[in-house]
Amino acid sequence: MNAIWRDPFLKVDKLSSIFAEVSSDNSTLFGYLTPSNIATTLQDLMTAKNVTTISSINVYVQPVVEGYGALDTAQTDLTTMIGVYAKAMNVDCQFLFQTQGDYICIQ
Repeated sequence: MNAIWRDPFLKVDKLSSIFAEVSSDNSTLFGYLTPSNIATTLQDLMTAKNVTTISSINVYVQPVVEGYGALDTAQTDLTTMIGVYAKAMNVDCQFLFQTQGDYICIQ
């Protein structure tokens, strides 16, 4: 991801949305982002572009869970964990948590 963030053609002020599949906890699940490393990745974006805020960016988070029935709990836990990590790292984007099958409208 850092190679993408350093790309001179990427303009943070033009970036409106990021889509990410995030595992439901900090264990590695098939290589998906974890709650802690999504915050780190976004902080890397801020550092690479030398910006102090990314508040205009919506990050659409799709929880990835093992098995059925765990999605409701996972989404609640994930919302809390990502919020804690993002606050600790001064990542101020808007996190939007999706349920599988939800429609997403970007304006």
